[in-house]
Amino acid sequence: MKFQPMWGLALALLLSSGLSAQTFTRITDATNPINTRNMSGHYRGCAWIDVDADGDLDLTVAGAGVIFLNDGKGNFTSKGTPGMFQGNQTSLSWADINADGTVDCLHSYNLDSRIYFNDGNGNFTSFDPEPSGSLRAWSASLGDWNNDGYMDALWSVPVNYGFTTGNLFYGNNGDGTFTKIDSFDFSTETADYTVGHWIDYDDDGDQDLFFASGPGGVAARPDHFYRNLLAELGYPRFIKNTQLPFFNEPQDGQCYNFIDTDLDGDRDMYLTNWSAALNRYYERDKDTFIARQNALIMGPGNSMLSNGWGDLDNDGYEDVVITGGTLSSAGIFKNNGNHQFQKIASPFLNAGGQVSGLTLGDYDEDGDLDFFAVGGNNSNPSGSGYRGLFQNDLSNGNHWVQFDLTGKLPSNTSAIGARIWVKAHIGGIDRWLQREISAQNTFMGHNALRVHVGLAQNTSIDSVKINWPSGDTDYLLNLAVDSIYSITQSNVGSGLNELFKIDSAQALRTQPNPAKAVCEISLPEGLGLKGGSLRLMDFQGKLIQQESARRASFRLDVSELPSGVYLLNWQVEGKTFFGKIVVE
Repeated sequence: MKFQPMWGLALALLLSSGLSAQTFTRITDATNPINTRNMSGHYRGCAWIDVDADGDLDLTVAGAGVIFLNDGKGNFTSKGTPGMFQGNQTSLSWADINADGTVDCLHSYNLDSRIYFNDGNGNFTSFDPEPSGSLRAWSASLGDWNNDGYMDALWSVPVNYGFTTGNLFYGNNGDGTFTKIDSFDFSTETADYTVGHWIDYDDDGDQDLFFASGPGGVAARPDHFYRNLLAELGYPRFIKNTQLPFFNEPQDGQCYNFIDTDLDGDRDMYLTNWSAALNRYYERDKDTFIARQNALIMGPGNSMLSNGWGDLDNDGYEDVVITGGTLSSAGIFKNNGNHQFQKIASPFLNAGGQVSGLTLGDYDEDGDLDFFAVGGNNSNPSGSGYRGLFQNDLSNGNHWVQFDLTGKLPSNTSAIGARIWVKAHIGGIDRWLQREISAQNTFMGHNALRVHVGLAQNTSIDSVKINWPSGDTDYLLNLAVDSIYSITQSNVGSGLNELFKIDSAQALRTQPNPAKAVCEISLPEGLGLKGGSLRLMDFQGKLIQQESARRASFRLDVSELPSGVYLLNWQVEGKTFFGKIVVE
């Protein structure tokens, strides 16, 4: 149900052919504590996160000193957090650090950075992994570099802002202690590190590191990329990646994201730069990255910070909100599906200073993505600061689905690094819409960990595939649209991975389907194959029945099976064929 707040509203009507009758409403009422709390500072992050584990998205803002708790109806109350979220240059990263089932916060502050452990009710205990004293850092980012299920802590440290160390990287030992890791050049050498992003860019199941390293307009210099060799070696190790085409590009880097903007199955790259370099957009074609020109390429001279991605109009394509210091260039950009983007709104023109932090999430649970942005004025960092809560009032009838994922050891419980694919019919063909869960994907903050996928006019969901950080894979079939699902990892293994790579040459023929009594299953014609072994499994991969076949077809009795969706695997002469049947 759509939540309609009883607050004073400022409306910004977005008119475009792709976003019919879509309105983003800025919530401005003074009774909302988000609008009245002093949020001093200028370079700050924010994030939607379920702090108190009540099922709805709360708002956390670096520099606010409080958490804004959501009552489940879109109204907020402020909760004090002594010692947390202080400072002018601060960021935050949320995940379950100690694997106790509640989200904790990795916080950076240029004078004192810490970990804050959550007791499950939104009360926090601070922890400093460095016994010698305070950690000074610019931004914070949680990732699991060795896929052991315990989140590791990375604080980025830019030398050009008065810091004197390399990045601070601490491995989580899983027993409440952390070990400083200084065996890589990014933790021993000083450089212009701004924000660290954990991204599995090479799709091998481990998290790689991208350091946006903007010197802040002083001069453009290359950023720093590190490939994780955990999948190749069996143990984690970072090597500097010099193979990417943008390795030697001069950057003023602030925020990296890899997104499948064209729905071709691989993820394209977008980087926002500060004033010394152009923003960068690369189309990915398998292992090749190709530079493209579009409306997202701004600068030099345009000072951009966050790029936050999400399907704002539920048409299947992820759009982007961009923040920065050049307010006329920042704004909301619609994805037209062909590596071209259309600017549809400039919501930050009256911010009075730069807008830095950004977070997207469906806080009112009506199926469309809302967003919050925060910023300030460099010349007056102790002022009240900019904040903007924008409610999405989409009315184009497109459908959606959302997922709260919970991993099981050795996956981390927050499912950071998990990949999810949702099959949908978009633009006349079946496509796989994919997301990667991240705890640092905007400037010094991140979007909600709850996965949102727009489904256009699809009225049901054929298939969902979830790759967990442990390497296990779960499958969900025939889901309802316009729903929020809570999915816990089943740990059934990854033996069914090939099922979701079916092409016409691998597909079994099934008739009738759905079936009530008997289903005839046939191998593809023209191959001259017969015999072999036919297996019937439930959607989690549990073997239900196995039969030996003599011919190229088999009549399978399903009359005693409970209704539901079942998977088929037929192996013959070293070849494997797949299918699925619905039992009524």
